[in-house]
Amino acid sequence: MSILLLQRIVCRLCLVIILVFCNKMVSAFVHIPEYIKNDKDIHTMEVVRLLYKYDSIALHNNNSGVVILKQALAESNKNGFSWGICYTQYLIAAEYHNRGYNKESIDYLKRSEKLVDRSENIDLADKVYNMLGVLYSSIGKYALALNYYYKVLAEIGKKSIQHNAKQEVPRSVDSITIYNNIGLIWGNLGDLNYALQTFKIAENIIEKNNNIRQAGSLYVNIASCYKELGNLQLAEEYYNKALAAAIKANKRVVSVKINRFTGLSNIARKKKEYSKALKYLDSTENIQEEPIEPAYVLANRKLSKGSIYLDMKNYSLAKPLLIDGYTMAKKIQRVNLLTEAQPVLAKLYAVTGGYKMAYDLLQDYTVMKDTLLKREQANSVKVLTEALMAEKDRNMLAQTLEITRQKNKLQQKNFWIGGIILGSLLLVAISLVFFRNYRHKQAIQQSLIYQLQQTQEINQLKAQVRGEEQERERIARELHDNIAAQLWGIKLNVDNIQQLHKQNGNYDKKLASVFQQLTDAAQDVRKTAHNLMPDLLLEEGIATALASLCEKTAKYTKLEVDFQEYGVLPRLEKELELSIYRMVQELIQNILKHATDATVMLVQLSCAGTMLNITVEDNGTVFNMKDKTDGTGLQQIRKRASSLKGYFDLQNRPGKGTTAYLEFDLQYLF
Repeated sequence: MSILLLQRIVCRLCLVIILVFCNKMVSAFVHIPEYIKNDKDIHTMEVVRLLYKYDSIALHNNNSGVVILKQALAESNKNGFSWGICYTQYLIAAEYHNRGYNKESIDYLKRSEKLVDRSENIDLADKVYNMLGVLYSSIGKYALALNYYYKVLAEIGKKSIQHNAKQEVPRSVDSITIYNNIGLIWGNLGDLNYALQTFKIAENIIEKNNNIRQAGSLYVNIASCYKELGNLQLAEEYYNKALAAAIKANKRVVSVKINRFTGLSNIARKKKEYSKALKYLDSTENIQEEPIEPAYVLANRKLSKGSIYLDMKNYSLAKPLLIDGYTMAKKIQRVNLLTEAQPVLAKLYAVTGGYKMAYDLLQDYTVMKDTLLKREQANSVKVLTEALMAEKDRNMLAQTLEITRQKNKLQQKNFWIGGIILGSLLLVAISLVFFRNYRHKQAIQQSLIYQLQQTQEINQLKAQVRGEEQERERIARELHDNIAAQLWGIKLNVDNIQQLHKQNGNYDKKLASVFQQLTDAAQDVRKTAHNLMPDLLLEEGIATALASLCEKTAKYTKLEVDFQEYGVLPRLEKELELSIYRMVQELIQNILKHATDATVMLVQLSCAGTMLNITVEDNGTVFNMKDKTDGTGLQQIRKRASSLKGYFDLQNRPGKGTTAYLEFDLQYLF
């Protein structure tokens, strides 16, 4: 056992040594915060090791980098490492984007977007938003792209206000990159002047902060704007300036070289210097390092070469290049390449007799330009307007914060006076709170005592009902199984004697009367047994049992009984249902006993919400008030109603009869 433990310790030490060594390496692609590097959790360390392994492979553009990243993602998911999940998904998305798999890249970034609001992942928000902007821009969804870019700028603005700084706060993605990307979108939308204005904002930040890391790609874009605006001289100057800045910063040199040669080729083409234009494009092929987006670069090169050969009327060389370039642009879903390729390829088909294909391409181009781009332009203007309003709000917030700081200085002068007053008020408030708590505790105790008393009364009533019902059940069983059976046997014997007398020709009226009395007695015993133990109540509930009781009362008496039911009464505990049933049964017995001249009886059951109302009334002569007040039956009804937190009232109506009213709140009975 000790050997196994020693092996584990040695493995962990080796892992720590590897990670310490990796921390000394210069990372080209992976950026890990210090608090993650210093985390000694074994699972976190394993994810960091895999990220450094990917970093060393990514330097050589090895395709196995994605495999390692997915291993890191699986390890992060397994152990709930939120930062690892978010960052590895971002890196996988970047790899897929470089290979032209934009859909897969967006899928991974959208997963990361759900995690960036967490505190441990907040530094990754700029990276994720910026990459989403790049991807949506590449597939022509410019409004979505702008929305993400302005999100990053808003975060930068908030950070600056929080630090009360005049200069930009350093972040994982700086504002130069964002303004650069925003300018590219407006250029694609055709607003070159606004694009150039946006690029100039980024250029001013570079000059102000002496930050040349992003200068190379920015100057390429400025040069492209000047080229499209027709200022070819300034365009050439910025292309050369871009290369010098990239070499000096040692950043994105390959990309800047390719864009510079491509731009210079376009300038030469505009000047109809076709040999020079082709020479510049050939120079892009001679660059040894692999570009970041090889599929895009290759498609752009083919389209540019094909366009030059088309201008030279060398259709045999132009056709395969333009078709290949257009096909690649469709595959990688780059809208800017498609809108450049469609009219050029249509022109080639037109001059070579392929009119139908030329027409189809121009139709696609018109739809994309007039519908998609106009829609994106309208949405982008809306996003820009919202961003400008947000910027205005941030400026107002900064002013408000400054005013607040001044007010705070003024308030500090009165701090001690306010502190003394506040302390006095606090003492008074604490005293009041203690007093109210004391009163509140007393009220709670009284309420608990009352609830306990009510609960005890209900439990006592349940026990009483349970005892009474057990006794009733015993008596009912005795009546049904013993006395009723004996009466039935006597009845059969009397019937046999009566039959013998009839056969002998004698008819004894007294014997017939005895037979009838036995029949009535057996029926009464059977009816009494069933009344003592109402099986229907236990099976169907109060409403059905009372309806049956009213039906039997009407059958065996001269009363016209009307039973009415409103609402649906939920089932209660057995003892509670029996108690309510006995109350109503006692009220009906009182009518039969005292209101002998009554001809009509009403039993009404109403349940609305949690309130149960029962009314029993008749039209007979009012029975003696002494019986109403002091009778044992009524006293039991009052006692049972009170125990169930109910209400009982008995009203006499001269000339109209008596009304008994019961009311219960069911929420106290569940």
